[in-house]
Amino acid sequence: MKILIADDEYLVRMTLVSMIQEMPHPFGICGEAESGEDLLELLPDCRPDIVLLDLRMPEMGGLEAMRLGKALSPLTQWIILTGFSDFDSARESVKLGAADYLLKPSSAKELEQALLRVAGIVREQRSLLYKQFESNLNAAFSGWVDPHLSCHDPFIEQAQYMGISFAIDSSLKEREKAFHQQYFSRLRQKMEAAVSESFYPALFLLPHGHMALIGAWLPEREQEGSRAMRRLLRELEDEAQTASGAQAAVTVTLFSTGICASLQELRHELNECARFAPLRVTRGIGRHWSKELLIGSQSGILAEFSRLWLDLSEAYKGRHYLSYMKTADRLWQLFQAERLSACSPSVAQSIKAYLSVTMNRRIDICSENWIEGLHEAGDSLLQHQASKDCGSTMIEQVISYLEQHYASEITLTELARDFHVTPNYLSTLFHQTTGTTFVKYVMRLRMMRAKQLLADPSLQVQQVAEQVGYFSTRHFTKCFFEFEGCSPSEYKKKRKRQNMQ
Repeated sequence: MKILIADDEYLVRMTLVSMIQEMPHPFGICGEAESGEDLLELLPDCRPDIVLLDLRMPEMGGLEAMRLGKALSPLTQWIILTGFSDFDSARESVKLGAADYLLKPSSAKELEQALLRVAGIVREQRSLLYKQFESNLNAAFSGWVDPHLSCHDPFIEQAQYMGISFAIDSSLKEREKAFHQQYFSRLRQKMEAAVSESFYPALFLLPHGHMALIGAWLPEREQEGSRAMRRLLRELEDEAQTASGAQAAVTVTLFSTGICASLQELRHELNECARFAPLRVTRGIGRHWSKELLIGSQSGILAEFSRLWLDLSEAYKGRHYLSYMKTADRLWQLFQAERLSACSPSVAQSIKAYLSVTMNRRIDICSENWIEGLHEAGDSLLQHQASKDCGSTMIEQVISYLEQHYASEITLTELARDFHVTPNYLSTLFHQTTGTTFVKYVMRLRMMRAKQLLADPSLQVQQVAEQVGYFSTRHFTKCFFEFEGCSPSEYKKKRKRQNMQ
């Protein structure tokens, strides 16, 4: 909380400074003025949260200085220092908008209580302005208001912007969620503290799922606004580095836009950040990336390589075994075809760090057999799937495939190859999950469909057999009898009689 002291008496100023510095609160002295004129010179640069103002100063009085000062720094709160003889002037200062007043000389306790009261007003004011701006900007940015039309907020229409998007990586969704709440709670506190008449921040969720922090300021305040944004960015970088330190379970990577002249340009720049986000896999996580640093890497083989690693970790976290193994094989094929084995040590180290955080795996792509490490990670998914809950997940994928392709030539061997397991393993897991064998399950699907088709009088038994995957009518008849207890012809006649009744 920045405090500016304006009093023509040196001893009074020193006493106030000493008392404030001894208080166990985040109060800081940002300036001292010995006259009203000095105060007005300091206000534009200092932008104090609170001014301690003596009413009795030479030349320009305290009331006049306050009246002019409120125009220079509208968000500043004023505490008037006055004597008994100036009580009427003190009441006048309240009419002008003073937040509080103190009789001179004030004790340290009285001063502390007044500062705490007014600091509360400052925080409430910041919070209100911040939330209102965030709501208006979110509405305009999300398309609730057409960005090409007036959004009825002159500040939003005229402002310059800068955006920062956040990519949070972790191996556990629960841990990521908890970190997300704590990190952005701290961030909101920093944002509220940064609010001024020169700078407004906002935080909201982008369509692609990343959070974004937006800083805005009017063009005539570009120097002050961009300085506030850079200060906030430095704090975010420190937070990201702390969170993403050695052995970190969660990392935060920042992507920043340049200064944007309009909301439309900001939207475009943030979309670019989303396009660059996968590059953190090969360029480095847990740090800040600007567009300029990534502009040469957003297309080509390295970009595809980055996206595949991102897909791989998502499949791993989601325990989607088949998707994981197919992505791993695609990575290996790309690695071999494009001769990526010659990629720089920094890229290899970045991938290793990313996999350590997102999959809790140590895999070095500089080693010759790194694909075996990925397959081992996939095997761990399979072992997990073999349990009652997760084993059924893989079999559900098999069943879904069978229900769509039961009429095709389906073999257990082919399916096992697709899932990168042995036929014996898949057969055992299928039986454990469904309570029946693979062959009997396929036959049941075919027979259930055959019964539906046999109810159609226009279809012959041979046609039905072919439609459910049997090219031998004799074999179809044998299977149908085993399943239903009668031949297809008898079943067809039975259904015909039922329909006639």
